[in-house]
Amino acid sequence: ARELRPQVDPLGAIESFVASLARRVRRFGETRAAYLTLAFAFVLAGALILAWGRGQTFINDEWTYLVIDRGWSLGTLLTPQNGHLIVLPLLLYKGLFATVGAGSHLPYQGVAAILHLTVALLFFLLVRTRLRLPLAVGLTVLVVFFGAGWDTIMGAYELPNLCGMAAGLGMLLALERRTGGGDLAACGLLALSLASFSIGIAFALGALLAIWLGGRAQWKRAWIVAVPSILYLAWFLWARRFGQSEVTAAAISSMFSGIADQLAAICAGIIGLFRTPGSVGLPTLIEVRPEWGYPLALGLVGLVALHLRRASRSIHFWTVAGVLFFYLVLVSAGLGPGREPNAGRYVYMGGVLTLLLVAELGRDIRWSTALGLVAFVVFGLALVANVAELRDGGRLFEAEGDTNRATLAALELSRDRVDPNFPVEDGSVTHSHPDMFFTASAYFEATRDFGSPAFSPEELLGASELAREAADEELVRALALAVKPTAVPKVDPRGVPPKLLKASGGRAKPVASCFLLVPDLGQTGSFQIELPPGGLAYRTAPGTEVKLALSRFGEAFATGLPPTAGSAEVAIPTDASDVPWRVELDAARRTTVCPR
Repeated sequence: ARELRPQVDPLGAIESFVASLARRVRRFGETRAAYLTLAFAFVLAGALILAWGRGQTFINDEWTYLVIDRGWSLGTLLTPQNGHLIVLPLLLYKGLFATVGAGSHLPYQGVAAILHLTVALLFFLLVRTRLRLPLAVGLTVLVVFFGAGWDTIMGAYELPNLCGMAAGLGMLLALERRTGGGDLAACGLLALSLASFSIGIAFALGALLAIWLGGRAQWKRAWIVAVPSILYLAWFLWARRFGQSEVTAAAISSMFSGIADQLAAICAGIIGLFRTPGSVGLPTLIEVRPEWGYPLALGLVGLVALHLRRASRSIHFWTVAGVLFFYLVLVSAGLGPGREPNAGRYVYMGGVLTLLLVAELGRDIRWSTALGLVAFVVFGLALVANVAELRDGGRLFEAEGDTNRATLAALELSRDRVDPNFPVEDGSVTHSHPDMFFTASAYFEATRDFGSPAFSPEELLGASELAREAADEELVRALALAVKPTAVPKVDPRGVPPKLLKASGGRAKPVASCFLLVPDLGQTGSFQIELPPGGLAYRTAPGTEVKLALSRFGEAFATGLPPTAGSAEVAIPTDASDVPWRVELDAARRTTVCPR
């Protein structure tokens, strides 16, 4: 049989559609369409970042700024944070603490969103003269919605990274002007970048490379780099006393691997091949998976090599390539536990710099309809993946904010009872990763000055189950609730009797103000009881182990107390809430539970 031929040329149809669309865009105005698209992307991104980032509070290093590094002294501002100089971000935080307080995290997220969009705008200004306008807009839109760097965009605790990036990109823009005013601005912006985060070192080395490549006539401009670098070096020598160097011998010996792993994660993030397929839990969803990035990174290196061989290399190309290389080296030298090469904050900064390099490589591409169609499809898929990652990042920050605010609400409820030296979180907490490493007295002092980010008692009742369990766990720790073995438990015969909620594997008999819990033969009975104020006391046979788990705001009995053998009591002091405690008691022998 004769093979059938298509009656419609698919490529011809696509070319016809693209040509028709191009004519309409030209009639409307290509420049006007491009800038309207860019403006829409900026507005939409800002709205989504704030909407999807609702419910947050301070996390990680932000607690240090709020509770520990108090005051405006020079020593406080210059003290390194994990080895970094962060004067500018600290000033931003302290200004916000003094003006809007700590009750709401939204102003801090707003500042972070503005800085992120500033980074995107500066990126556009750097690439718009090097690429056709639609391509420049497309790359900028990808930066605007770069969800692979979700932890930098959706929260506020990466303000140092954002400040360092924004100032550094501004420095590159000013450096290109080669005027007295531009050089002065470049010097100031480089100083701000160095004073914000260590990425400023990469920008300083890149600027020095640009000046050196300009020949002897340009070497007199070296002061642009020298002045802020000397100041930074003086700080670095002074800060060595704190012993916070992030550089390790193991990281240096693995630098090649570190650079490769970073570049793979960055390329996967840009293309959108970094998400875990299917519906899985948040911890997996928000990982930047670098597997697909390794061949992409090799392809990028190959394109750079091809560019070096065939095309004229501008000073800007060498500068961008140098900043990216120096950045990858700096991060690789400090990699370790908690600083993985595929961390979102590293992917964000490296991704923006890599896209600058991609823009340089894109100048030599001869575009066709087929190539443009492939690029458009890849761009669309990458954008979908990155926007989805922003949403997931917002959900994670919201969940973390809920547990932190609930934990602090519990601390507020026990304010009159808690030990001033009580650690708000330590390695024993199970509801989320601990990040509030300060004492109760330090927290209360901060809230006196700036307000409390904690849930109100009413908000706590409406919080998520995980958050309410976090509050229960904190209360057990703050009130030092424990099972105290005693041969003669203290019983209040006239006290309010406990209330039986549920019995499984046994039965409960009321006896005066107590309950006699009788497990079924050969079984361990489980009894859920609402406790009266003051706590409970129970009597059982010597040597009989009784297991207790407490709950108050949460539905589940998630906070267990160390089990003991024989009779015992649990004293529960009153606090600022009248919500009753509940206990789940597991016993294999008869046990009498009474009010204490």
